Amino acid sequence: MTHRFTPGPDDPDPGYEWESDEPSLTTAAVCLDCNNGWLGKLENQVSSIAKPLLLGEAQALDAGDQRCIATWSYKTALMLQLVRRPSLRVIPEQRFSELYRLGRPPHDVRVWLGSPGNASAVHEASAEIRLAGRDLAVPGFFTAFALGRLLVLCAGRLVPDPELIRPGSTVNARITVEVWPASLRPVYWPPTQSVEDLRPSSLVQLL
Repeated sequence: MTHRFTPGPDDPDPGYEWESDEPSLTTAAVCLDCNNGWLGKLENQVSSIAKPLLLGEAQALDAGDQRCIATWSYKTALMLQLVRRPSLRVIPEQRFSELYRLGRPPHDVRVWLGSPGNASAVHEASAEIRLAGRDLAVPGFFTAFALGRLLVLCAGRLVPDPELIRPGSTVNARITVEVWPASLRPVYWPPTQSVEDLRPSSLVQLL
C-alpha cells in the first residue's frame, strides 16, 4: 500500500510517500491509557466489520454494525486531523473530548460510507463548510478519507450545540450509505456507484 502525504496550499511541509503492507499512520498525540484502553477495544470490535469493507466485499450492516463502524470512522477522521499542522486542523478539540465522553459519534454528526473508484492510496481531505437550515446557518466541518475500497464521509457542526441543524438530509443513496445515525434496519454496502473524484470540492457535493 502506498501512503502519500500531500500538504495543502498553505502548508510549508514537503509532500512524501512511503510503502507498507497495511495502513500505516501513527500519531504520538494519543495517551497510552486511551490507546491501550477504549481505542484498542474499538479497533478489536470493528475489525471483523471493517476488514471486508476495506477489501470491497459486499456487507449487510445491522444497527450494531452501523454504530460500531460509524464510531470507528469518526474516530479515524479525528485522528487523521492530527497528521496536519495544528493551524490547518479543521475539527476543533472539543470534538475529541466529546467522542471520549460519549463513546460514539454525537447526534449532530453524520457518517456515510461509499466506495472510491481508485483506492491505490490512503486519502484524506477536510474543509470548513456552512450548514444551512431553514432559519439559520452555522459553521461546520466536512472530512473524508479513503482506505482500501472504503470511502468515509463525515459532516457536523464545528462546535457541539443543540441539534438545530442536521447535515446531509438528501444524500444520494446510490453513492453513499448512511451509518450514523444508525438505522434499525440493515443497510447494504457498497452503493451501486463508486466515487471517482476525491477532491474536497467534489466530495462535499455528495452531501
